[in-house]
Amino acid sequence: MKHLKTLGLAAVAVAALMATAGAGSASATVFCKENATPCPAEKRWAVNTEFKSSLEAGQAVIKAGLAEIKCGKSNVNGSISNAGAEGAPVILKLEQFSFEECGCPVTTLKPGSMSAAWTNGTMNAGLTIANTQVTFNCMGHCIYGEGPLGALTGGAMATMDVDATLNKVAGGAFCPATATLEADYTVTAPEPLYVAEK
Repeated sequence: MKHLKTLGLAAVAVAALMATAGAGSASATVFCKENATPCPAEKRWAVNTEFKSSLEAGQAVIKAGLAEIKCGKSNVNGSISNAGAEGAPVILKLEQFSFEECGCPVTTLKPGSMSAAWTNGTMNAGLTIANTQVTFNCMGHCIYGEGPLGALTGGAMATMDVDATLNKVAGGAFCPATATLEADYTVTAPEPLYVAEK
């Protein structure tokens, strides 16, 4: 029994040491002008760099409960507000998170922000939106926003593959707790765009 207790304490000590090492080695995410990680300082896209993306061929599909809304145009545009502090993602202040040519009007009340966190071993990032508010006129006053958005794939021309689950931020009991958004975007600025470690 004493032997098992000693092994257990040793395992806890090793786990704590690994957690401490992991916390100390956390690196910032940066948007890079070349396929290199870590990204050289002179190759990083800076604060206020414009970010522009538009819907690829096809449609953006929003689903909430029994409602399914298809939109022929969509844009996610803004600029870099945080280029990557230690251990932090890149933060984009969104100026436009728009949906047009929809089967039911989709209105963005607040574009909010989008964060991009580097995916280890790739030139890509996981995307999350915050402080965003989108409502659909065919569903009454149901407002959705916060949640994981999808993935940014870096390259000479980056892409965003959006497979989002957006949480309800306002609305009555008849509003579903979540809405989903599926869409593919081409990033036209900055170009090229790779996601790298600082």
